Amino acid sequence: MVIVLLLADVVKLVPMAALGGLLLVVGFQNLQPDAIQAVWNTGLTARLAMIATLVSTLVLPLQFAILVGVALSFVFQVLRLANRIEVREFEFVDGGFPIEKPVPSKLGNNDLKVLSIRGSLFFASAQALEAQLPAVEGARGATVILILRNIDDLGSTVIRLLKRYASSLQRQDGKLVLAGVDDELFGQLQRTGMVELIGNRNIFRAQPEVGAALNDAIAHSRRGSVSIGPSAPTI
Repeated sequence: MVIVLLLADVVKLVPMAALGGLLLVVGFQNLQPDAIQAVWNTGLTARLAMIATLVSTLVLPLQFAILVGVALSFVFQVLRLANRIEVREFEFVDGGFPIEKPVPSKLGNNDLKVLSIRGSLFFASAQALEAQLPAVEGARGATVILILRNIDDLGSTVIRLLKRYASSLQRQDGKLVLAGVDDELFGQLQRTGMVELIGNRNIFRAQPEVGAALNDAIAHSRRGSVSIGPSAPTI
């Protein structure tokens, strides 16, 4: 009691020292070199997020440092997905399999292009998607078939993009056709006015057979006097 009364300023440091020692022990026990190595080997995005989190823990309270790491990971992931969107064209050949090739920069008169999208469709990837779609200006009567199989949500930004593209085609007497649309995506297209814009006849619902909706879309477009060269095989 005498020590507590006379050396109060010194005694109150003991719990802080004990707590600091406990934190060091817990931190050392939670150190996982294998996990750190795995994150480091994942790629540049993961490395940057890990380094930023480490630096933040040295200058910020722990809870804020964790928030910084989570926020940066989210931002880096969005940027990575936005830059990985890719549009490819399917070219059909007689007696063979479709050939996948880069999309042309512009459409020609009475063209029919079958396009497939790789990557995640969401607000951040809309600009990259729009830049890769072939230009419509000057192309009369062109049709673009967009394969949307296994996509159940486009997001408002992408839907507005597709509306602009469909309107551009329609002004040139062309049309946009969507193939492989599942029930959930079709409901979204209805609610946003996309079905009304391009017409229900130009939306082909997904079927259990892979490629069946695309074949129906191509047959429908061929009846409209549009040519893509050789007959499209069942895929």
